[in-house]
Amino acid sequence: MRFFFVWLVLFSGISERAIAEMGDYHAQGMAIGQSLKDNKPSSPKDTPGFSGDNVPESRYTEQTLSESIKSASLENDKSAFIFESSDKRPRFNFNPENDSFFKNGDEFIKDPLRTLSEEATVESITDEETVKKTIKKCEEGGEDYQKRCSKRLHVKLDVIPEKTEIRRFCPGHPRKRRSGLHYKHWTHYCPGGCQSKTVLTQQKQVVVAEEYWIDGCQILEEKTEKGRCSYVSKTTSPKNETRIIDGEPVTRDHFEEYFVYECSYPVKKSCSSLRAKGCEQINSKCKKEIKGICVLWEQTYECRKSKVLDQTKISGKGIPYCLDGDCTSHSFSPNSDMADSLSKLAIFQKIQKDMDSTNHKVFKGNPQKCSRLITSFEDCCVLKGWGVNVGLASCDEEDKKLAEQRKLNRCIRVGTYCAVKELGVCIRKKTTFCCYQSKIARLIHEQGRKQLGLNFGTPKFPTCDGLSLEQITKLDFSKIDFSELFTDIVSNTKVPNVNHLTQDIQQSMEGRVKSSQTQTASSVQGRENGSF
Repeated sequence: MRFFFVWLVLFSGISERAIAEMGDYHAQGMAIGQSLKDNKPSSPKDTPGFSGDNVPESRYTEQTLSESIKSASLENDKSAFIFESSDKRPRFNFNPENDSFFKNGDEFIKDPLRTLSEEATVESITDEETVKKTIKKCEEGGEDYQKRCSKRLHVKLDVIPEKTEIRRFCPGHPRKRRSGLHYKHWTHYCPGGCQSKTVLTQQKQVVVAEEYWIDGCQILEEKTEKGRCSYVSKTTSPKNETRIIDGEPVTRDHFEEYFVYECSYPVKKSCSSLRAKGCEQINSKCKKEIKGICVLWEQTYECRKSKVLDQTKISGKGIPYCLDGDCTSHSFSPNSDMADSLSKLAIFQKIQKDMDSTNHKVFKGNPQKCSRLITSFEDCCVLKGWGVNVGLASCDEEDKKLAEQRKLNRCIRVGTYCAVKELGVCIRKKTTFCCYQSKIARLIHEQGRKQLGLNFGTPKFPTCDGLSLEQITKLDFSKIDFSELFTDIVSNTKVPNVNHLTQDIQQSMEGRVKSSQTQTASSVQGRENGSF
């Protein structure tokens, strides 16, 4: 408070011309600030004072900073001068209770306007709050829903019937026919005449002409490969069943397979960023319903931007410039861009941490894969059920770690390919992801690669490399949506209690005033020898 008095006394002697000049300087400073704001650097190298990404100060840590300060203070000429002048500077003792300088200061604090050479007018101005409301809509996923499908074994037979023919025969015995005194040739003796019989000339044959599965689950399988569905259960028709097909009995292990998938509806625009900005939800309606279950909600939010003007106006001839704080407009708007600014600051922090000193690349990812067994209907790419679902018993630890990374939204799905085939049928599929160390890295790769014309390779041979510094500088970060990070930033930000904060400031100020008043002797210039 006493420093305020000193400031007030000094300003009381400033001429009107000097006051006008200060206003001019302020206007010039505002113009310079606006010009810098309008001409944002496109590259970090264009930023004033930018010294590269490997400045000497980056080597300092909390442990080494204190020692470095001490070492530098002993070697620096300016620091040595301060130490020397502190030792040689004369000291004065005085009593703040009796000194006129402080006594008059207390009186001026009670009535600061009496220091002015002209009569001043004090006016309290309070404007009504003006609020601008905007309505925004977004989509959120509803409940997961189940879909069923089946596969049916198709069997077609080619039946070649047996063949027979009727043949005539005589049941008697052969004998020679007599001609005169001699038997010239044999003849067949047929008492009662010739007879006929049926003879089998070709056995019956049954050939399997066609046998294949008719797949009614292709659409759900495609959704599973895109991460929108997952396996739940598989059942079959009775085992070792015999059915009559084309008039013939056919026995197979089973003839039908029944599958249950659990699916979620794709969401185009999340609502998390609106909640992070403080928008208020005012309506909700179901946009898509499947079998009585709402799978997609349309949410309506009301977002507000307000301006508040509440200040004290001091007017009169000879009033020091900016005495009442009216240097510029006191109106303000809640800063809805803070989360966005913090997100961009977090990018540079991550760049510093993720920098690979060998190849000078940042945000390097790792390819990770999970498997789905088609025959046993086991899905190791699911995100839930670990440790509970017995169907995941065959999945390995790598599959579980990938699920944890995906829950943190650090992975990008590259695609699915067939890993194992038997008799031309795929029995094992693998889905490939590029996973990164942070959500920021994932967002930059997911949206930034499109700007650079880069892809993630193929599911079998993914490309999860980091980005070079040259590629980073080519990115337009204003076109990258970091709204996913807003919720994380807001949830991790501890907002101080205003009442507690006010009490702490008041107690701190009262403690300082009391300490100053009770101190009977004080040194106003210099310090004790050896102190810094």
